[in-house]
Amino acid sequence: MLAQAGVLAAMVCLTGCDELKFNGMFDVREAMTFTQEAEDRSVCAQKADPSDCRQAGKVVLAAGQYSTKVTIGKSGSKKFVKMEVKTGSKPTKIEMEFDKNIETGDHFVIKADQLKQAYDLAGDISTKVDRTQEQSGYEHCTYQAQEIVCRGGKSEGLELDTETLGDLAEAAGLDKHGPNPPVYHGPNPPVCHPVWVSRPGSQHVRYFYETTTKDIKAGFVQGEKTFGDYQGQSSRTEKVYTYQGHCH
Repeated sequence: MLAQAGVLAAMVCLTGCDELKFNGMFDVREAMTFTQEAEDRSVCAQKADPSDCRQAGKVVLAAGQYSTKVTIGKSGSKKFVKMEVKTGSKPTKIEMEFDKNIETGDHFVIKADQLKQAYDLAGDISTKVDRTQEQSGYEHCTYQAQEIVCRGGKSEGLELDTETLGDLAEAAGLDKHGPNPPVYHGPNPPVCHPVWVSRPGSQHVRYFYETTTKDIKAGFVQGEKTFGDYQGQSSRTEKVYTYQGHCH
């Protein structure tokens, strides 16, 4: 059961985790120039479609080492690499898109023309999975229960004793000895019916924690020359249930 739950969690992540987020260092060996599109309001009036104010521009990174966040993900028909390079009080943002069919697995090579940049991007991602020992305990939960409600005509505030109320509920085809005794407000004859309500409860569970750590090493390459190296790490911890008892 434990192994099956771990495999299930991994499959869910492979199909549902659309983004990998890394924190690391970007070592820029020589000044690098990235092509970027940004909104420029000054050109809106000059375009046939004034709502499209995006213009191609340049982002230049000077040589140096920068704390950098990298996000690799997918949106629609495109995959993307987003970088937030800490060059000052505000990070320099670089975004690159490429076709979703280009593989970005454990080893990847994305060509310059695919990235629409001056550099190839090549790298490796290694993955390590750690699991804790299985634990057990009780957790809060919510369950649905039936309550019997009996209501009559227009009179207000009429209270019936438990025995009479039970007889009326039984006459309506309901169990007067059930776990949730009927409640009646109103004159005779009552109309009794069950309603569903949410109630807090607890349930017995067994679970373990699974931590997936990914390390990335990637470089921006032009021909045989490497202009920049990135090393970063991504970590995600999930709680994996192997058993969930009845909530009551």
